[in-house]
Amino acid sequence: MLDLLEISLNQSCIQYRRLDGRMSLASRDRAVKDFTADPEVTVMIMSLKAGNLGLNMVAACHIILLDPWWNPTTEDQAIDRAHRIGQTRPVTVSRLTAKDTVEDRILALQVSFCS
Repeated sequence: MLDLLEISLNQSCIQYRRLDGRMSLASRDRAVKDFTADPEVTVMIMSLKAGNLGLNMVAACHIILLDPWWNPTTEDQAIDRAHRIGQTRPVTVSRLTAKDTVEDRILALQVSFCS
């Protein structure tokens, strides 16, 4: 999913950084620092598992989940990276899904998981 998103970001000339599980710790740190410090880097794309623990992303104020996870607590942990001490802006979270897709079924599974 991140590879597909990168194509659109590159075509639109949007500055972004990527964070995923294949990256070294140094590369991850550099991506977070760029996103936090460089005003031209307006988007951070990351895999849900790589972004759910140990990050402070208070520079983010919009979170868009493209790939839902079957366990909603994994998503909650990733969202909480933007809800840290030091966050000064409201954080908006959106989930993009299409009806009658795998993602739609995963959302239904999340509801049953929380019930």
